Parts: sequence; structure tokens; C-alpha cells
Amino acid sequence: ATEAVDVKSADETPANLHTNFYKKTAADHDTQINALADLKAPGTYWAKVVPADADSPYAGGELYVKFVVSAGSLEGAVAYVVNDDDPFDASQTEIVYDGATYNGRIGFAVDGTPVQTSKVTYYDAQGNDITSDQADKLTAAGNFSAVIEGSGAYAGSSATVRFEIKQLDLATAQLAVDDVEYKGTTVQQSGIVTGATVNNKAVSDIPGVSFSAGPVAKAGAYTATFSAADNQKNVVNSGTASFNAVGEKLADTAYKYGNAELSSIEGATFGTTARTAFDV
Repeated sequence: ATEAVDVKSADETPANLHTNFYKKTAADHDTQINALADLKAPGTYWAKVVPADADSPYAGGELYVKFVVSAGSLEGAVAYVVNDDDPFDASQTEIVYDGATYNGRIGFAVDGTPVQTSKVTYYDAQGNDITSDQADKLTAAGNFSAVIEGSGAYAGSSATVRFEIKQLDLATAQLAVDDVEYKGTTVQQSGIVTGATVNNKAVSDIPGVSFSAGPVAKAGAYTATFSAADNQKNVVNSGTASFNAVGEKLADTAYKYGNAELSSIEGATFGTTARTAFDV
């Protein structure tokens, strides 16, 4: 790779120089690097500095500077939940029970930057190697550790990372229930739970969470209760969420007066900054 650099001679005279980079193989500085990105790999390198201009007072001169790119250190690495939408996002370092395995969902980062690993070995709180059974073991709340071995820029470095899958606390979790339609027939709990979520995940997909709501026998406002089921240790406390029973659920941008869309009523205009359930 060639990089233009501006330097000054001992007498402060500006000199326009080019720098070519080489990597050591069988002999010193004999393999030129064609991409600066290759300098990320640990190893010994040389920078060959030559004049950029043929009429430069330094024409014919060259200088080799030896330098070493060391492997990055995994010291201080932390575990985080992988963001499927952004592989560079390592911000979710709080790992909370959600009923699904964290096998394949845990990454490791140093100073907020995801790192490459060549091997990860998982252990439970008792020090048992659970790597071969991580799909099941990395589901329940508890304390764990991982011995990680780096690759790429972190080749040769290793670290032990301790992390916790925390209990799901329903007192602080994000709880929500979709509005339901009431058309004169009582809506039972089975018709309400399908729209219930905990931290944006369907409550029916999270073992250990009990849900109670209904029956709905008229239009109006209602409250649903989420609570920790008995005889389990993954979910604690309880919480509530409000929802409405309405005559008809409309799309976010649809509004009606009677049975007519407002957009079809001549001279009618209507707007709202938030979706609202109401009776008129």
C-alpha cells in the first residue's frame, strides 16, 4: 500500500514523500502490502519511505522503518446480547431471562467494540463445562463465565468473562396488552392474552409468567396482571398493563364517524398525534 505523507527535514524544509508498507516473510521487508487494512493483522512490518517527486532534493533516497503491530488484548472484555439488526452494536450488556436460550445470542466486546473469537468455553456457577449443552443451560437465570480466545486482531489473547442472566422482574419490565374488540359477545382471557407482551415478546413464549385479564363484557378500559408463576426462579414480582375494549380496532391512520371513514365524509378533517381508543 502507498500512503502520501508530509514530513520535514532537519532544517524544517517540507518534503513530499511516499510510504510503501511491507510485511516480513522469508527475508526482511520483501512482501509489499497492497491494502492498508492488512496492517490490522499482528506481525512485523516495514515502512519504506521514498521521495514522491523525481526532482526532489531527496530523489534516490529511501528509508526503512521497522514496526510491530501487536495483537489486541481481551482484558476487560464483557458479554452482551447480540443485536441482529446491527452487528456492531454491543450496548446491551444487561442479559435478562426471556424464556429463550442465549446460545448464539451472546457476543463479547472490549471498550464497547465487538471482538472476534476463535473459541468460547462456557461454565456454570459451579465451574462445570456446559459448552456442549449451552443451548439448554444458557436459558435459566443464573451466573456464568466464558473463557474466550481471540482471533484476527486479537489472536493469541484470551480472557475469562463473567456474566449473569438476570431474573425477569415484572415490576420493571415493559408490559403491554393490545386493545380488543367487543361486539356484544364476552371476550375471554384467551382472546386477550394473544396481544400481551413482556419486553416486546409474547407472554405465551415466556415460561414462568402468569397472565390474568378479563372477561370483557362491555366496552371500556381494563387492566391485565402479569405475575411470577409458582415453583420457578426465573421470574419475580408482578406488574399491570392497561388496555381498552372498543367496538372496532382500526389501523393507526384510519378514523371513522359512525360507520363511515372520515376521509370519505365531505368537508371532514381529523388528526391526532397518537393512536387513541375512544367512544363517540
